[in-house]
Amino acid sequence: VAPDQAQPPVTFGAEKNVLWKVRVPEGSSSPVIWGDHLYLTAFEDGRLKTLCYHCEDGRKLWESAVPEVRIQSYFEKSGSPAASSVATDGERVVAYFGSYGALCYDHEGRELWTRRLDVPEDPFKFGTGTSPILIDGLVIVQGDYQVTQSHLLALDAMRGDTKWQTARAGYPTSYGTPMVWEHDGKKELIVTGSLRVCSYDLEQGRE
Repeated sequence: VAPDQAQPPVTFGAEKNVLWKVRVPEGSSSPVIWGDHLYLTAFEDGRLKTLCYHCEDGRKLWESAVPEVRIQSYFEKSGSPAASSVATDGERVVAYFGSYGALCYDHEGRELWTRRLDVPEDPFKFGTGTSPILIDGLVIVQGDYQVTQSHLLALDAMRGDTKWQTARAGYPTSYGTPMVWEHDGKKELIVTGSLRVCSYDLEQGRE
């Protein structure tokens, strides 16, 4: 989506209309941009990483590796243990890896907190696809699994403590990411699962 006066390039490619290009480690996350910072997650040399690049010229500003952990099973042909995109609210950057849990940084790469979470395992060995979201001081992580109890988890964005956790009974494996909408003046979490879409109260996690 662009304003009417925008003039995007009509043609582009590997050698045409390229502002900059840098090699990055493997991963499946989408780039997330805030101001002049671009964030990615990656899997390199057996380590899970969060990386930050400058939008103007592509230079790497910082990277932070997760402590060594057992990497969860994942579909190696097209998947990655670094599939989840980061979330940011302009003050903090939150990364989530199924093999570890959640990590929070400031925009300069200083670690603010970490939160180890149970490693999800599903019978399909696909891996983790959900991404965290940041809303109203909460970090929301959806965890729908066939082997372990499906749930929706809210962490305090300042400290990483659990604010609430709601069981999601009857939901086989899902790889979705929740979204927030405002309905009748109240914010709700909209969550997809197996053949169902549910709404949850953002403050207390009630369905």
